[in-house]
Amino acid sequence: MRAELERLSRSLMKVHKLVLEHARLAAEQELGHQIAPLEFFNLLTQDQRFACLKPMSSVLAQIDEAIDESAKNGTAITAKDLDYFRERVELLMLNPVSPVSVWYVSLLASDADLVMAHADLRSQFDSKKSGPLH
Repeated sequence: MRAELERLSRSLMKVHKLVLEHARLAAEQELGHQIAPLEFFNLLTQDQRFACLKPMSSVLAQIDEAIDESAKNGTAITAKDLDYFRERVELLMLNPVSPVSVWYVSLLASDADLVMAHADLRSQFDSKKSGPLH
C-alpha cells in the first residue's frame, strides 16, 4: 500500500507543479512582469486569488506526511489510508463545486502536459473499484 500511496503522491505532485506554473503565468500576465520565486511564494500564500490552490497543496503535504510517518514509525499504510487519500484527491480535483476543480478542469482543455499528468493520476483510480477519477 505504501508504494501505491507514494505513486499517488508523485502523480499529484506532477499535477500540482503544472497547476502552479499556470498560476505563475496568469499572475505574470496580470501584473505585467516576471515574478521572482519569493514574490510568487508570497502571492500563493497571501493573495486570495490563489486561495483555491491551498487545498491541493494541503492534501499533497498530508499524503507525504503519512508516508514519512509510516517510514519513521515502521507502521504500514493500510488500504483504508490509501482509499482515504484517493477520495480526498478525487473530491478536490473533480468536485464540480470545488474552486480547485473548476479551474483545474478549465486548464485541462489547454495543456497537453497537464492532460498527461491527469491521465497518470486518474489511472490510479481506474485500477481500483473505489471510484474512478475521470
